[in-house]
Amino acid sequence: MKSLTCCLFLILIFSCNQKEQTETNLTVETEIPEIKEKEEITLKNFTYEDIARYTMASIMGQSSKIIKVRKKDEIYFVSYIRKSDHQKFDYKKDRWK
Repeated sequence: MKSLTCCLFLILIFSCNQKEQTETNLTVETEIPEIKEKEEITLKNFTYEDIARYTMASIMGQSSKIIKVRKKDEIYFVSYIRKSDHQKFDYKKDRWK
């Protein structure tokens, strides 16, 4: 029984030494992401018609391509025809503040 305990103890000691050796041999590789050059941002000047079109498209959940904008004096008329039931919707905006 004594010899079996000694053998197990020796196996345990040798196996611990092997783990320490393999752990020290590991190398850590990290990747450094490349820094890309920033692209120049070009700002666009929107007209009041564009603002009216995109605002109504966003609020009503419609495509901006189907929205029509007309200007008469200082009043902007915005309209579109819903594709699902072909119903026409009209809105107006009288002043921009």
